[in-house]
Amino acid sequence: MAAIDQNKNTSNSYGMLGSLQATYHITKDLNISSLFGLSYRDKEQDRYFSGENESGQFNGSFILNGTSYPNYGRRLINNRHTNKWNWQTRALYNKQITENSAFDGIFGVELTEENVDLDYASGRGFVNPPNIINGVTDAVQDDDPSTTDDESTGNQTYSSDISNNSKVSLFSQLNYNYKKRYFILANFRRDQSSVFGDDTNVAYTGGAGVSWILSNENFLNTNNWVDLLKLKLSYGTTGNSRIGSYRSKGLYTIDDNGYNNLNIAYPSAAPNGELSWEKNKKFNAGLNFNFLNTVSVTLEYYYDDIKDLITSRNIPSETGYSSIQINAASMYNKGLELSTSFKWFQKENFKWTTSFNISTLQSEVTELKGLGSEFSTSEIALAQKVGYSTSTIWGGIKWAGIDPATGRDLLKKDGEIYDAVTYNSLFSSADWVPIGDYQPDATVVSTTPSPSTII
Repeated sequence: MAAIDQNKNTSNSYGMLGSLQATYHITKDLNISSLFGLSYRDKEQDRYFSGENESGQFNGSFILNGTSYPNYGRRLINNRHTNKWNWQTRALYNKQITENSAFDGIFGVELTEENVDLDYASGRGFVNPPNIINGVTDAVQDDDPSTTDDESTGNQTYSSDISNNSKVSLFSQLNYNYKKRYFILANFRRDQSSVFGDDTNVAYTGGAGVSWILSNENFLNTNNWVDLLKLKLSYGTTGNSRIGSYRSKGLYTIDDNGYNNLNIAYPSAAPNGELSWEKNKKFNAGLNFNFLNTVSVTLEYYYDDIKDLITSRNIPSETGYSSIQINAASMYNKGLELSTSFKWFQKENFKWTTSFNISTLQSEVTELKGLGSEFSTSEIALAQKVGYSTSTIWGGIKWAGIDPATGRDLLKKDGEIYDAVTYNSLFSSADWVPIGDYQPDATVVSTTPSPSTII
């Protein structure tokens, strides 16, 4: 409890959100609207760990004016400033073609920009009494006159990060329905993002879907117990650019404590002008069935074919870098989702409902680039391998004790005992086999809220 009183942890957040919209009706069927939105967020966090308790007590000491002080106390300050604006203009056309058929469409353009400014400061080791909350600039040491380095601020750290990203999009969608029974949808997008290289920053995506409301057919609309029966089918593509602002760019780190106390800059991230959008081809088939004004059932099958996933790969140190970001992996997800709800009782301002959900997920890695093999060993027990689930757990060896003659570990594989040196000479992580999967075959969620009063 003392640490709560001695330490300091404050966080202040500010925000502003606003929008302005204008709409002009050209005809009764056609209108144009424009929407401009702006958001600003400011978060400041200040943490101080006092030298009066273990959270602020560190090993070592420092000397100031001939007096030795323990390396106690730490101050951390983080400030994050984010501003984002969005401007969307679209034209909407809505036409009742005949008594039984209707058509509507939308075409628009969207511009988005986001700017993030991060500032960080920290100090450790203070000469003031431990019950004083010190500022970062109070973390000082002796400045050794025998060197050209400034040790007086050696316990202080300052850094800042500025990021910016923007996107330009064109989008369109067409909808048609006949007798409110048969529905057709088609859409198309062109997105251009600043986070990728000049030759790979554009993604073309789109899709189509159909649905059929059987409950509006003559052979079913006379059945009072059927409230809704709908079949739906869709296929389309999407793209992902939410990868950070500069993963395709060459980055440099600036250090103000370089050789001879000079400011220096050195490469910290390799550029890749060919880095491109992550792509997903999505297929979905579903059924909606509501009946007796009580039960609602939704059943869907989905298949996602995901390609060009972005990850890091090691490269030769002769390049000046240790790794590079590339489109290196592909996989798929597929499964079933079943959702049901039961409205047990509802009268006037009182209701009681129950919901039940069950879902399955099956995934498989279909491609891994840049490894020299089909096996990723970044986290060996949870490694990725082509042809296996992304949630596979790998193993296949067991510890069998210590060899009393050599002191080496003994390992058991396929019923045979090997000492560690022999095992490592014969086998590698590529010889591991699946021993489990942390993804369940199915996930079930059931909720029955207490009966409630509707106000």
